Amino acid sequence: MISLTCPMNSTVTVCTKCDKVFEKPRGQGQSYCSSCHSSYAKTLYRLKKDNPVPDDHTCEICGKSSVELRPRLNKHGVELNCWFLDHDHQNGRFRGYLCMNCNLGLGKFMDDPEILANAIKYLSQSSVEL
Repeated sequence: MISLTCPMNSTVTVCTKCDKVFEKPRGQGQSYCSSCHSSYAKTLYRLKKDNPVPDDHTCEICGKSSVELRPRLNKHGVELNCWFLDHDHQNGRFRGYLCMNCNLGLGKFMDDPEILANAIKYLSQSSVEL
């Protein structure tokens, strides 16, 4: 049996990209080890540079504009960009810009069209009024 120890303010986890065991600070959502995180950050930087957010953009899933979206503020009260770059995690291909909810939704469904189709079917069946 392998025994892993780490400081009280961190936790041991497995990188979702390369399966390497690494320590991450408690309370932080980072799911990649430092080398995979660095590679991921470089990919996002390149995609954002090559694909700027269009003027008067609306979310490609829910159709909301930046005016309709609730502003996101950083810890200093500065308003952050409301658009999240969406890309294919398998091949790094840019897909578009989405609002936070739609981008997180795709991530929670693991970008899997079959799971999303099952979710649509489930919602359609359960939306019948009682």
